[in-house]
Parts: sequence; structure tokens; C-alpha cells
Amino acid sequence: MTDEFDFEGDATDDAALLSKRDLADVSGWPPKQIDSYVRAGMPTVPGATTRAPTRFELAACFRWFVAFTAATADPMADLKKRKAVIALSREERRDREEAGEFYPRVAVHREIDEAMVALRNDLLTIPASLVDQPPDVRAAVKVAIVSKINALSFEHGGNDGPQT
Repeated sequence: MTDEFDFEGDATDDAALLSKRDLADVSGWPPKQIDSYVRAGMPTVPGATTRAPTRFELAACFRWFVAFTAATADPMADLKKRKAVIALSREERRDREEAGEFYPRVAVHREIDEAMVALRNDLLTIPASLVDQPPDVRAAVKVAIVSKINALSFEHGGNDGPQT
């Protein structure tokens, strides 16, 4: 049994040759990129005319591409790009810190913890405040909880004032 493609041998069969569109579909390269690669030296099958467009042998194109990218690639390009992104993000962060856009994480956590303790303490006082309330306890509890949350939000700059 033979493989459908002969990647090791030369393409002697027209069925093994690809049009530019076929090569684009198989390789994922846009047709304009293929034109650029041909100008850079990607092998084509001789004999192209206006009536018979350029044909490509897949294995030869991929062998050329591997050699081309190895010869033109900067082995440090990825590292340089990552370093530049890190430097930019550090600079951006420093600028934003100086502009007062950041709060230290510890301070934010402390503020949230303090707000939660205050809310918990306020919510625990609700049962004692409901002693003289009408029998519809569920509605009274809901109103009391919403009132405490709104008051806490007001204290921390969340609203223009408590909502009832």
C-alpha cells in the first residue's frame, strides 16, 4: 500500500502538484504570502504561463519553508518581545501608581474585611431591633438588612445616601 503523497520523491505526476489556492488551503498561508515566498525563493514547478498558472510540489515547499524560517529567524526575537512587554507593563503600572489609580492589595483587603465585620455586627443587631415590629417579620428583616447594607455602602462612598 502506498501513501497518497510522495513527500520524499520528486513530483512527476500532475495530480501531486498544487495550485496556489490548493497550497494556501493546505498550508494556511494566504495567497499573497505565497507570492512573497516565491519571490524569496520558494520552489515552483517549471512551465508556468498565463494559461497554466504556477504549480507547487507540497513537500518541496515545506522543505524550503523550514530552511527559510530557520535562516531568517532571530532566535532571541521571542525573548526580546517578552522583555519589552514586561518593561512596558512595569512602566505603565508605575505611571498608574503615581497617578493614584492603584490601591495596595493589602489595603483593599483590609478595607473589605473591615466593611464585612461592620456589616456582620450591624446584621446581628437586627433581631433585637425587631422586638417592637409588626408580625410580618420576613418583610421587616428584609427592610432592616437592606437598610444596613445601604448605610454601609454610604459610609464607603458607594451611594449618595442610604436607600430605604
